[in-house]
Amino acid sequence: MIQIITGESYQCHKQLNEIKKQYQNNKYCVFSVEEKGIKELNNIIREQDLFQSSKLILVRDWKENELKEMLKIIKDTDDEIIFYGPEIKLKSKFKDIKHLNFNIPQSQELINFIKQEFQDRNISADNFLLHSKFKIQNSKFQSLWPLMHEIEKYSLSNSSISAELWSIEDNLDPFALTNALSKNDYKKALLLVERQISQKQEPIAIVSRILWQLRVLLIVEENPKAFHTFVVQKARSSIKNFKNNEIKNLYQKAVELYENVIWKPSYLKSFYLERFFWQQISQ
Repeated sequence: MIQIITGESYQCHKQLNEIKKQYQNNKYCVFSVEEKGIKELNNIIREQDLFQSSKLILVRDWKENELKEMLKIIKDTDDEIIFYGPEIKLKSKFKDIKHLNFNIPQSQELINFIKQEFQDRNISADNFLLHSKFKIQNSKFQSLWPLMHEIEKYSLSNSSISAELWSIEDNLDPFALTNALSKNDYKKALLLVERQISQKQEPIAIVSRILWQLRVLLIVEENPKAFHTFVVQKARSSIKNFKNNEIKNLYQKAVELYENVIWKPSYLKSFYLERFFWQQISQ
């Protein structure tokens, strides 16, 4: 079966993540294909006999002619293919395709959307807040990702944990962020990152520090004498909170985050750094 999910919005990405989890729970192999075209898709589908397992194939930046080709190939397989990305006006009519279109709300619809998000977080919001804080205008938003980012930041900044963190003295434990990650406490991690950014720390420096600390956790037991006693104690305290391979997996995520942030323009680096953490919160 083929599905099309269009709309560069928060709902679109949220729906995509929910679909991925559903298929992974059903033992599907999930492949993500970007900018590789129809040839790569053909190769993945032809591996069906080798793996003897059904696949969910996610395709971004696709073209209508590729969709036509995939309809010919997919008929004889149990694979699922999801084309997703910006809205594309199809010239042809296709049968047997489930089409989910996530339009970006405008004006009053957008205000209602934000109010509902606040209500879900038990936060009250008046029109002044909506217009001043989130600058609601009549123009169409190109993406809800930045908007959801601001909503999440605002809701966290009004929580009790935020008040507790912002009352901490300046000599904050340098391993506080890693400790939060070790406990899967991404809300606290996000707030700590927010605080460091507010103190004019560079996003790349923050990610580099996370990478270094996770690297310490990976190798400290092999050569504890290579580190200061304080570092060894803090590292061992954090290690206890991780399960098997969690440190390694988190380190890989941090590497990807670093590579993602470093190539972004300066004015977007903090946005992509913060977005990483609230994406983890929403999973």
